Amino acid sequence: MKKPTLRRVCAYIVDLIVITIISSMFVRIEFLNPKYDEYQKAYDEYIDFAGEVMNNPEKANDTNLNDISYNLSKTGLATNVITLVVTALYFVGFQYINQGQTLGKKLFKIKVVDSNNNRPKFYQILIRALLINSIITNTVSDVLISTLSKSAYIASLQYIQLVDMAIMAASFILIMFREDGKGLHDMIAGTKVVFESEVNKEETKIKEAKVVKTSKKSKNKKEED
Repeated sequence: MKKPTLRRVCAYIVDLIVITIISSMFVRIEFLNPKYDEYQKAYDEYIDFAGEVMNNPEKANDTNLNDISYNLSKTGLATNVITLVVTALYFVGFQYINQGQTLGKKLFKIKVVDSNNNRPKFYQILIRALLINSIITNTVSDVLISTLSKSAYIASLQYIQLVDMAIMAASFILIMFREDGKGLHDMIAGTKVVFESEVNKEETKIKEAKVVKTSKKSKNKKEED
């Protein structure tokens, strides 16, 4: 059984680019994101500090890193929420309406189907997106940055990131080594990703079977008459 592994990776990269472009348009709208300028300053500060850490790894343990990371998360809350909403609408709403395909999947001629190669149900699309697109972990992170103190948030963030990385790693390993190419999110949601041509073949067979069945019924009816 051929697996569209490489196409899945390429499609996902395209989808991330699409989400980045769409999100970047909304995060610059002032009434949606009044702290965007503060977030940009915090982001620049974080990048500068990351560059210093690369030159001097000992700085990675500096307490300033926690302060900078927390400030970035705090000022970037609205940015994160906007990106989260766009991600959910794209990978859940758009993919469901488009019968299991995002723009990336459409471009590389693959699609999400259920275990019987049929169009996936909404809850299946939702479950797989919540897991593989980090929607759950990012939502939890946004809630915690709004409710916890700095020390509590930083401590909890490590576990959230660990869970997210574990889900991503497990899904990638399973996609690579399982014969059917199902990731963890696919196994839980009851879905799989296949070549678009495989689905078209199945649909053609079903249509042909219906035509044959209809023809037989018509023939039998004529004989009875």
